[in-house]
Order: sequence, then structure tokens, then C-alpha cells
Amino acid sequence: MSPWPTSSAADWQPAALDLSLDTRVTCFAVAVSLLTGALFGMAPAWQSSKPELTSMLKDRSGSQFQTLRFQNPLIVGQVALSLVALIFAGLFVRTLKRLKRFSPL
Repeated sequence: MSPWPTSSAADWQPAALDLSLDTRVTCFAVAVSLLTGALFGMAPAWQSSKPELTSMLKDRSGSQFQTLRFQNPLIVGQVALSLVALIFAGLFVRTLKRLKRFSPL
């Protein structure tokens, strides 16, 4: 007797797709995103809470303009990557909606 189950191709059934949201995973993702946003948002807020305005106003060497020149490409890159991520998320949601309507039989 064979340890493997014998079946024909006619007995084969495709696996059902379960596209429902799991509440535990959703709550975990929301909690991690809120924690990450709060954590990385606190560092710039903490640095700007103690500004040294007098030294910044007296400094006319142009060091602020030099750092701004390097920050602009980073901001453009961040906006571009965010736009790409939003487009992929929209395409993914559209694909999930189509998969829910799809019947394999």
C-alpha cells in the first residue's frame, strides 16, 4: 500500500482565496506605524525646541544655504518614492478587488 494518497486530476480542487482582513494584523500594523511616526517625529521636535536664534542670525557665512542645497534633492527623492508607493498601493487594492470577483470554476 502506498503512503501517498491516490487521486486523479478530476478530484483536484483549487484552493480558496481568503482575502478578508485580519484584525490582529491590522491593529499591529497601525500600532507599529503610530509608534514609528511618534518616535521619528520626536527627534526633530526635540532639536527645534531649543533653537539658538542669536547665533543663527549672527552667522552670515552661508552654511544654512549649503545644507539647504543638499536637502532639496533628498526632499524631491522622498516625494518621488512616496508617489511610487501610493501608485503601487492603489494598483494592489484594485487587484484585490478584482480577485474577490474572480471565480476560478
